[in-house]
Amino acid sequence: MTNQTNNNAGMSAMEYVRIVGGVSPTSEAGKTMLNLIADGSMPMNRAKYDAAKGKADTVPASASASASAIARPPARQAGLTKANLADLSELQALRAENERLKAQKAAKSVFTLRVSEKGAVSVYGLGRFPMTLYREQWERVLAHADQIKAFISANADSLKVKD
Repeated sequence: MTNQTNNNAGMSAMEYVRIVGGVSPTSEAGKTMLNLIADGSMPMNRAKYDAAKGKADTVPASASASASAIARPPARQAGLTKANLADLSELQALRAENERLKAQKAAKSVFTLRVSEKGAVSVYGLGRFPMTLYREQWERVLAHADQIKAFISANADSLKVKD
């Protein structure tokens, strides 16, 4: 695309897309706008251009020359609309549900015992998956409980703690 003036003196199509459209002429949206201008489907409006250019060129008096100090084109300066408020309320509802689910998950991590479908004892709440052993296996582990506790105490420095 070239800088076409489209019967508007001093206003190129690329500058029109950048100022009025608020997009880069090399982006997909910018290229689409340039094509529409070129084939006459989208005439360039001098009043829109002048209004947008005035807003885009304004820099607050107290602002520095940083990129954040330059005012955005009107397309990006939209305030709170009904759609934005709906999105905001939906976001707040999702955050509330997320907190509720986190609290529910914390309650599930409580230590519980169950009998599995195959008749084994399952311990829930230690990790992601339950620890399941048959009765004889638990009896053997529990018979060595003092030995396991002593081993953990003796090796406390090299053992990692996982919450």
